[in-house]
Order: sequence, then C-alpha cells, then structure tokens
Amino acid sequence: MGPHKFTTMGNVIELTEARAQDYKAVEGILERFDFERVHAYMVLTGWKWLDNAPTIEDIKCSAASLLYSVIDWQDRNPKNEGVCNGTGGFYAYRFKWDGRNHFKLTFEPFRASSY
Repeated sequence: MGPHKFTTMGNVIELTEARAQDYKAVEGILERFDFERVHAYMVLTGWKWLDNAPTIEDIKCSAASLLYSVIDWQDRNPKNEGVCNGTGGFYAYRFKWDGRNHFKLTFEPFRASSY
C-alpha cells in the first residue's frame, strides 16, 4: 500500500500506514479534548503565556504541536518506548503498548515529579 495523504492544520502530507494511524489518533484527541474548559480555567486564574492570555486557538495549536512532537521524537529515537513533552500546562505523551503507539494529552496546572 502506498503513502496515505493526511490533512492536518490545513497542510496535506504523505504518511506511511503506521504514521497515518498515529496522526489519526492525535486528531481524535484534538477533537475530543475540552479546550474551552482549559481556556475558562486560564481566564479565571489569570494564566498567561509570555505575558499574554492565550486564546482557544493558541491553546489548540500548542496542544497539537506537542502531540505531533512526540510522534516526531519517535522517528529520531526509534528504540524509545515512551516520550513526554510539555509546555504551558499541557503534556503530550506517546507510549507503546501491544505493539502500537498510544497518545495522551493532559492539562496539568499543578504537577510535581522526581524528574
């Protein structure tokens, strides 16, 4: 089977079957995530990015960029079983399970870890 054409954020790109499945999973997350709730929280708390209040579109673009970055990370580090990338309260995760990539997007205004 040849490459898949995929449209994301207005751009048409060609993907392998595996990568097309990853992009489809990410697009599903972006469709289901409650960005309005995150925006309402940010407005309520006076949350700012670089001294500006982010718009819902800013929030969506940042989340999408994080999710696509964890896909790209795998291309550069194929032996890595999982990766996380975050900014502005958002965290995107990619991990392997049952031989497939899985993705998660969270908004975590409070977080502590040992790493």
